[in-house]
Amino acid sequence: MNLTINITDVNDALTFEQIPIVRAIFSYAEEFINNGGRIIIRKEFISNESLILAEFTTIEEIQNWKNKLNEIQTSLNRENI
Repeated sequence: MNLTINITDVNDALTFEQIPIVRAIFSYAEEFINNGGRIIIRKEFISNESLILAEFTTIEEIQNWKNKLNEIQTSLNRENI
């Protein structure tokens, strides 16, 4: 059971400071993992191709990704996730 997240959606939400959207994505991803699923982060392209950027199967992996995004948010003086 896989949940695919388009990285562009996350990036756009962060760029437009829509933190509640990103928090909801992370919350759902954690719930999905707790139910035995796997998270796949993809970059979608107009040419219908996509690139798998990462796969997460544990809460720790999701938290590590979240921490990296928060480091960027902090460096941009933006609200953390």
